[in-house]
Amino acid sequence: MSSKIGHFFIFGIDEAVHLDDFIRFARRIGLGGVILFSHNFRDAKDLKELTTLLKGEIPAPFLVYIDQEGGEKNRIKEGIYTHPSNREMQEKGIDIQDAYFHSSAELVKLGIDVNLAPVCDVVAMNNILYERSFSGRTDVVNRSVRKAISGMKKAGIFPCAKHFPGLGDAEFDPHKSLGELNLPLNNFLDRNIPPFREAISCGVEFIMTSHFVIPEWDSSPVTFSPRIIDFLRKNLHYSNIILTDDMMMGAVQGNMPDVAVSAFVAGHDIILICSDFEMQNLTYEKFLSKGVPRGRTEESKDKLLSIWLGQKEDET
Repeated sequence: MSSKIGHFFIFGIDEAVHLDDFIRFARRIGLGGVILFSHNFRDAKDLKELTTLLKGEIPAPFLVYIDQEGGEKNRIKEGIYTHPSNREMQEKGIDIQDAYFHSSAELVKLGIDVNLAPVCDVVAMNNILYERSFSGRTDVVNRSVRKAISGMKKAGIFPCAKHFPGLGDAEFDPHKSLGELNLPLNNFLDRNIPPFREAISCGVEFIMTSHFVIPEWDSSPVTFSPRIIDFLRKNLHYSNIILTDDMMMGAVQGNMPDVAVSAFVAGHDIILICSDFEMQNLTYEKFLSKGVPRGRTEESKDKLLSIWLGQKEDET
């Protein structure tokens, strides 16, 4: 694995950008991954052709990501097996492990490497994650997360636990603005951390953080908090990949290229930018010119290489 800075990014492909231009850029920088949305393909057959093209043109290590959680949060709407939302499966007693296995097997056939699921948030109230979450009870979410990850890994896809450290009590939407969770820290940790601990015990390879502030923990948003990322590393003993949520969300404040560097320095291994081809270019250039600490790039490079090599071994 080379030391290209591009390995530390996942970029989406804007509708307005010609695919050939994106591929040339991705190949030049050694892009680590692409996240695909419904606007990137017409149907399952078209998606398979796209993933084959991307993997043929962009040098390894390179992974294809998608959000296919079930219910309404599906990028692939038809042509493959899709299961109901997490909440519906839990409430109706649908076999979660089996559902995630079958949906993941379909994704693997289409060339998807990482599904950004399952949602590990403990959501009791009717917030933005209600249908996407399994339950408002921590113990139920723990069991459901284990089943989902087991099914995904059995099918040969990488799961991604999200949204660390837990958005279940949020009355705000990070897509739109930066919010705070003003809760006693011990109460917050007791309620929200166990599902992520469960995911880690299952060997989850990816964990996604979220953009919000927990004032009793740190005055900085989670995305930029070394203290919170260190908690994930040291207290939960997590040694695999940590990625940001989309850095183009409304909750991310400040100059985009600069704050992306801050998120990486805080301890993230991968920066996710789902849209804006110009901003993707500018952020990449900022990483080159600003010179992120070599220790950080080496740490992340080793983790990414380990994940990618493990995938190749599983395929042989």
